[in-house]
Amino acid sequence: MPLAERLTRLKRQRGELKGLELDVHTEPGHALVDRVQAMLDSAQVLHIAPDKCISRHDEILGDKSEQKLSLEADGNIKITKQASMLRCETTGELKLRRCFLRRALAFDQVGLASFTALESWHNKMFQALLDAPPAGYRYTTVQQILAADQKLWQVVAQESRGDISISVGLPAPLDKHIVAASNNQFVMSCLTHLPKPPEALVQTWRPHKGGKGDKGENGKGGKGGKGKNKGGKNNQSNAESSPNTSLKELLDSLPEGCVRATEEGRFICPFFNKGICRFQKRKSCSPAAANDSSPNLNSGVDCGPEAVAKRLVQQSRPITAAQLVDLFDALPRDECDRDAAGVSFSAGLYARVKVGLRKACKLFPWTVQAVNRFVASLLRQAVYTSFALFSEVQTREHRDTQNSFLPNYVIPLTSFEGGEITVHESEPPVQLHVSKGPVQFCARHYRHSTAPFQGRRMVLVLFALQAATKATSDDQACLRRLGFPLPSVKQLNSTTVCPSVSVPLDISQRALLSLIPPSASEGCNSLDAPGPSQAKPPVVAECLTSAGPISAAAMLLGWDAAPVGPKCLAAAKTPVISLDVSDSSQLQDLLNFDSTVIVDWWHFPLFLKSCSRARGTAPACRDADNIFGCPSLSDSAAAQVLHDNQLCQAATSILFRAFESKALVSLVGPARSWCWSVLAKCVKTRGPSAFVDWYFNLADQELDTCMYGSPFVTSLLVKASSHAFHGLSLSCDKSHSHRAWTPPHPTVNHFCDMSLPSQLCEVRSAAANQPHYLPSLIPEFKLKLPLAQVPATADFKLLSRTPGSGPGDFGEPESATKRFKAKGGASRGSFDKDAVSLDMAGIYHTMEEHLELACALSCPLTPVSGGVLAVENKPGRLEKISQMLRTIASGKDVSRSDVASLHGLINFAGPFLGNTSELKQACALALDVIAQCRPKRCPASISPPIVLYTDGAYEKGIGTWGAVLIDQPSGARWAFGGTVDSSLVAHWKREAGEQVICQVEAFALAIVLYGIRGSVKGRSILAFIDNDPCRYGFIKRYSPSTSLLRVISLVALLEGSLEALLWFERVPSKSNPADLPSKPPAQT
Repeated sequence: MPLAERLTRLKRQRGELKGLELDVHTEPGHALVDRVQAMLDSAQVLHIAPDKCISRHDEILGDKSEQKLSLEADGNIKITKQASMLRCETTGELKLRRCFLRRALAFDQVGLASFTALESWHNKMFQALLDAPPAGYRYTTVQQILAADQKLWQVVAQESRGDISISVGLPAPLDKHIVAASNNQFVMSCLTHLPKPPEALVQTWRPHKGGKGDKGENGKGGKGGKGKNKGGKNNQSNAESSPNTSLKELLDSLPEGCVRATEEGRFICPFFNKGICRFQKRKSCSPAAANDSSPNLNSGVDCGPEAVAKRLVQQSRPITAAQLVDLFDALPRDECDRDAAGVSFSAGLYARVKVGLRKACKLFPWTVQAVNRFVASLLRQAVYTSFALFSEVQTREHRDTQNSFLPNYVIPLTSFEGGEITVHESEPPVQLHVSKGPVQFCARHYRHSTAPFQGRRMVLVLFALQAATKATSDDQACLRRLGFPLPSVKQLNSTTVCPSVSVPLDISQRALLSLIPPSASEGCNSLDAPGPSQAKPPVVAECLTSAGPISAAAMLLGWDAAPVGPKCLAAAKTPVISLDVSDSSQLQDLLNFDSTVIVDWWHFPLFLKSCSRARGTAPACRDADNIFGCPSLSDSAAAQVLHDNQLCQAATSILFRAFESKALVSLVGPARSWCWSVLAKCVKTRGPSAFVDWYFNLADQELDTCMYGSPFVTSLLVKASSHAFHGLSLSCDKSHSHRAWTPPHPTVNHFCDMSLPSQLCEVRSAAANQPHYLPSLIPEFKLKLPLAQVPATADFKLLSRTPGSGPGDFGEPESATKRFKAKGGASRGSFDKDAVSLDMAGIYHTMEEHLELACALSCPLTPVSGGVLAVENKPGRLEKISQMLRTIASGKDVSRSDVASLHGLINFAGPFLGNTSELKQACALALDVIAQCRPKRCPASISPPIVLYTDGAYEKGIGTWGAVLIDQPSGARWAFGGTVDSSLVAHWKREAGEQVICQVEAFALAIVLYGIRGSVKGRSILAFIDNDPCRYGFIKRYSPSTSLLRVISLVALLEGSLEALLWFERVPSKSNPADLPSKPPAQT
């Protein structure tokens, strides 16, 4: 909007809105007005968040633009300015109200909505903050009014489509929509008072002061009553009115002469003796019968944690983690000495001045037995002398010096996030994800600590004390009676250190834990987080497919895929392995493949012709009484039914393999198809009961394809592992029209997985609970490119498709699909230079072919086995260029086309129309350069690279540099720093001007490479630079600055002579560790 127009509209506002002071804080910023004007121009209403409603004050003081580097078509670097997004402060109701005020003024200036209509809505929102809520409800929050504002603009944007036009004399176009939306039920529901959460009734016991019915010191009734028990039965009214303390405080405040347990070890209930037990209305509570100071000395019903523990021990089914958590909440707890904010409960042996039994072994024997029984059903191999239950404990870094070298076991009892155990076994430290299951490590040998966590983190820790050999025979016998699996003397004296790893569990054992995600009876493959150290990417096998859409989508997310089907259609999303699993021999081949390359995810599209429901006059192949086929079918229909039944049998066998290997599973098919009944019957027939339960516990989700971008509607049913595939259920919202289904290909006459919308395939592939597989650190060493990942703009072409090349050479990870390669072709280790190896999940090409086709270079593979890769131009190319240069250098006439053909080498010679002296000199120089060309030799090993951070500083005419080097194989951790010679800085300033920071940054890399040249020969180096012009210069090996080009050439010379391989990457300045050593000594 022109400035004059802005000022005119602002003047109009000042005249119309009397009493409103428009200053730099209330006047909307130009950018805000432009956003509203853009809505009018595009006829599309969008929501503007309060933090984007900036004022003129924010614009004046804010940085409105930032520099951005871009590469032009000719390779030159261009610095442009890009507008940055300013944001305003919204903390506090007053600042938030001003944001809404500026937004209303901006809409009023443009004329899209009037100031009055918007301010009426804003006042309504903030009035909701002030309205007093009814009893039991809380005040409306700021988050609620922000949600209401978003909902209002959603309604306005939807209702105002096609009705946004400004006319003279008519009200603003959005006024009526804003007024209507402000009374919308969905908008008002966001402003409704919400009920308060229930408060926990935590009461503390206070000493009894003598009410009605209690006797004083002389036998007389206390204040307010006379006689015995005049105040009610068993003082129940006093018990209910007096708040309770914790069990620990009650036990600590026992009167003199009273004990906590009977001689038989039975716990005495102090709550009953104080008259505040939950069983107080009953006639008796037997644990209270020992303390004579109680006014109620009866015997009868058990109460307290011991009664709960006794029932757990005596139950027939295994004890679960949830039951232990409930038991822990009823126990007396101590403050943990590792973390004052946490609580704990311990039992077993202790070793301080002497070795003995903890008090819990005598006070809570049933509780100790319950914990040990839980451990016995979970970790049968564990031996320990003590255990501890920790709740909300985050330990600092420490070592348990009193422990033996036997492993510590940590078992999660609740669901939480984070809370990893950091074990300093190596560098970097090992992270044990205890939230996913039990872990073990040596707590005596390695320092360890607990990471921050979210949620209630309660764990059970098992450990063995070194001094257990000094325990008395009576103590050892007591521990065995309580269920402790004590280690032998040989085990306690052993100094073997166990590895820090997760403890594997089967399905029945995982069912006892409360983990995220729950894995009871579902079967989930706990894939390790992928990264540079992982040997191979995860594998998905798509069975019974005709187009491989899931495989294609999964490969884009980093999976290795093996799509398997009876035939591959011409329009398939990715090549399909021709394998008919209805044939028992071919099914066995697929299962043998899973035995070699473990499949992490099995997918089944169940689009079977004979399982579709009959429509119209078409005869039914199946019905409720004949799910395996109706009688009196035609020969072709009977053959189809038999084939589909065999496919369901094969799918059952594969599902059983997934059940055994705990792999992810997903099945998709028509929601109202007989395939689900047939498959369920096959599963029940196959057995065993654990497999049947696992299958029927898979989650069912029904969806309509139109909600995933399909033009037609088909109801599908997805049956899959619920923890990995959830949130897929979407029913048609009736907001769009549908088209009739059309075959996706002339060879397809029924609905199959080729008709699945691509958006659904992407969602399901991403939902498989597997992060992206990280490729090699240096992409030049990537040896495999799946077909689905080949970009349309790839700079190479497929010359031919000859199967048989050997993917996997040169350290390539084992491929999941190379075992299904087409027969014939060259043997492993031999290469056809004009061949690209084609297998069923992707196209493999060798490094030699990639370099030849993409870069037109020659790459002999003979020396690769020695760890060196040499790259040079094709034979004859340099001779051809030299011949052309000699022709020009000799003074003969040249045409424009001759010069253009050499533009890649001497692009400055293009403007010359004739053969000038400058061109002759350039050709002579080029001939000299070509004569000195040598093949580039670089490392071909996959060992970790040297990580090098460099940085430079130039202040007050002084240039300083610094570097940090990290080499994992050798363990080197070096830091460098220094000052650039003043004469060199003066030379740079004469050539480049006053600002020579790029030269200093490049000098840092050059001087470090020269200084460590004896340690980097034949190594790969990952160089991090925070100066983009310098980094781009190193990447292009060119800079328009002569002084910078000399330093770049020096680095290239060092790289070539050292046979090293440099990869340049950007690091933000604030994250560059070389920033500190690069500063002048005074600042450091």
